[in-house]
Amino acid sequence: MNGRTNSNNNSTMTILGDGIPLDPPSSFLCEARNSKVDITWVDPKDKYATPEGEQMEDTDQLVSVWSYTKIVRKEGSQPTSPSDGVTVCTNPTRNQYQSTIFEDTSVTNGVTYYYAAYAYNTAGTYSDGAFSGGITPIEWDPVLANNSWEQIDSACTQGVAQSLWNVGDEIDITALNETVTCIIGGFNHDTLIGGGTAVITFFTKNLMAAVCSEDLINFMNYSSWGESPCCDWFINTLLPGIDSSVRSHIQTINLRYGDAFNDSIKHMPIQVFLPAMIELGLNPLNDVPGEGSMYPYYATASNRIKRRNNGSGKAYTYYTRSYKAGTNTMCVYYVDAAGTNEHDNVAMNRQSLGFVHFGFCIGHAIK
Repeated sequence: MNGRTNSNNNSTMTILGDGIPLDPPSSFLCEARNSKVDITWVDPKDKYATPEGEQMEDTDQLVSVWSYTKIVRKEGSQPTSPSDGVTVCTNPTRNQYQSTIFEDTSVTNGVTYYYAAYAYNTAGTYSDGAFSGGITPIEWDPVLANNSWEQIDSACTQGVAQSLWNVGDEIDITALNETVTCIIGGFNHDTLIGGGTAVITFFTKNLMAAVCSEDLINFMNYSSWGESPCCDWFINTLLPGIDSSVRSHIQTINLRYGDAFNDSIKHMPIQVFLPAMIELGLNPLNDVPGEGSMYPYYATASNRIKRRNNGSGKAYTYYTRSYKAGTNTMCVYYVDAAGTNEHDNVAMNRQSLGFVHFGFCIGHAIK
């Protein structure tokens, strides 16, 4: 086999036929940020002629030695070679960017880029490429309402949402053909059904004009909200009635809700939900414990007051998903117009409590 001799620091190393390409870089990760793309990768090991040479790092068996890694960027489609696109990095320090981030700051927000990483050996032969998917840097506005839901979701995924926006910040959505004002209820509060934490939980600030029918609001024959027709209405009517630009970013959480018959907590996957009393900062003596914890927004008592017609009407009572435990006549807790504890009894007019309010979560926290 033909070879090549390299001299370095008074030592001589012969590389056997080092036109043999290395393996491509591994763990190649590109993440969009605001006006930049963060890139990390692992450089390949040198190549040996035999397994024994690799195990013993026998320099007499070297066939290809890593020299540097080249990162290439192209707009609109993947690079087809190291010369197809813009060179953003040529790095000769092995694994320098395995844990340290290389920042490509020569990008434009809103443009989709594709990245490739090629490893070169000392003979100048390059490896196959490691490729990213489409990466689109995106900018966020510190005023929540000025962002699209794609931008909000992106800020959540990239871990910057809480540095941009605050509990109580407002944004409007369309639900059931109404304009509905939502607020940030809290950050990193709810568990996702697949594990991890939802970054932002939103709630409607007030009550919608929409009213659940009396049949749907009637909780009397059910031991929990999760088994009631009202819950079904949330899943089958309310959720599809939310504008798709929002709905496509709503996460599925592992909701905890009380079963009054058994004084126990159940779990269900859901995307839109009623808050529990404890989540609203209220703590009745007889609810089923374990439904959650208070959202920071509701630490302010006046924030528990909700008004009809998205705030243009008068303050009104509204249901929660909490049941009074240990009762055979299903009493569901509601919040009165003053924002204080109450509970339903079976004789009252449930239609008057059917004005819709709900919560939903955006963003998957990535560790």
